[in-house]
Amino acid sequence: MSSEFDLLLANLQKKLKKDTFEQGELFDDGSEEKDLFGSSDEYDEAYEIISAERESSHKLQQDIQRLEQEADEHNLRIGTFNKLFWLLVGWLVVTILVVIVSGIGFPTDESPLVFYLSDNVLMMLLGTTTFNVVGIFAIAANWLFPKK
Repeated sequence: MSSEFDLLLANLQKKLKKDTFEQGELFDDGSEEKDLFGSSDEYDEAYEIISAERESSHKLQQDIQRLEQEADEHNLRIGTFNKLFWLLVGWLVVTILVVIVSGIGFPTDESPLVFYLSDNVLMMLLGTTTFNVVGIFAIAANWLFPKK
């Protein structure tokens, strides 16, 4: 297809040169003119074919660039979502450990230092952690799957 395109382009360029010279004269490069197009209709048709070929090639390049950009964006989103997931897992593990340590510690004669949180503090810790986890995942889901 490319060689046909090049031949057609070369013929059009010769035809354009032909229009500036009289029939039968030599071209600038010394070659004799060969009339490959019988009429101006064939010339116009060839010009339209080349224009359409260039336009489709340009559209194809745009589509390729758009798909590459979408693939890059997809990979970025997946990587960010994985990091966010592990951040929230760590956050939940720390919260669970705080609750467990708070629940285990009872003051005894042997161990005067005991980690203790009041019930109100524990309820606030669990409530805000739950709210943050749900909220962050909702934000991430909206970013991963935008409404177009």
